[in-house]
Amino acid sequence: MVGEERDLVGVRTNHRGEPVYLYRLNTSADDARRLLLVYLTRINELADRPEWYHLLTNSCTINIVRYANAAGRAGRFDIRHLLNGLIDSYLYHSGRVDTTLPFDELRRRSLINEAAQAADGASDFSQRIRASLPTVSRRYVDRP
Repeated sequence: MVGEERDLVGVRTNHRGEPVYLYRLNTSADDARRLLLVYLTRINELADRPEWYHLLTNSCTINIVRYANAAGRAGRFDIRHLLNGLIDSYLYHSGRVDTTLPFDELRRRSLINEAAQAADGASDFSQRIRASLPTVSRRYVDRP
């Protein structure tokens, strides 16, 4: 899904009351740029040839892994790729987010609902929802 962060996050936090977690990725600017270019290519392909969502073969999380693979991710399939609610556990245990905190603490500190609700309508929404997030060490994993 492509959209403005304020809308995508705000719908979930401020209207649906869903818990939303935001993590800083442990990756280099070059790897993040490479992944962004893969996403932009796929967005343009989907504009020309739309596809249907499918829980096992074409879901949000499966596609994130697929695009990360296209951008050079090293790693194998993990059952957590299919279970959206566990993807943060996968990212933690594969070193793709901050591992200096215990996972439960990192997850607790990455819940952004209160910050998103307080920032609703603010021009600096993106900065405000990130203000209290834990920082990430600069130990990069092999690929996105």
